[in-house]
Amino acid sequence: HLDIGCGWGTFVIHCAKEFGTNSMGITIAQEQIDFGKERTNEDTTWGAGSKEAADRVNLQFMDYRDLPREQKFDKITALEMAEHVGVKNYQAFLKQIYGMLKDDGHFY
Repeated sequence: HLDIGCGWGTFVIHCAKEFGTNSMGITIAQEQIDFGKERTNEDTTWGAGSKEAADRVNLQFMDYRDLPREQKFDKITALEMAEHVGVKNYQAFLKQIYGMLKDDGHFY
């Protein structure tokens, strides 16, 4: 799972914790990455196997345009982020997402 514009990492953490996903979140705000990583490492509600669960969260400082195009994901989310792409760049943004989805992948 890839979350573009993951912000503080809450959705990525939720997906890993509740659904067992291997989730990667990207944002261009280092403070958000730092907070998300700290929250992941300090969250005591992960329960048994918390180290394993926390290892499924990958938060990175990265612009979506710099994502490796050959990497494929089964799910891609861009919650409250797509509007920041702008009308001029929106079609290219969607084409990039489409190209990064696995054949049976989903975008939300």
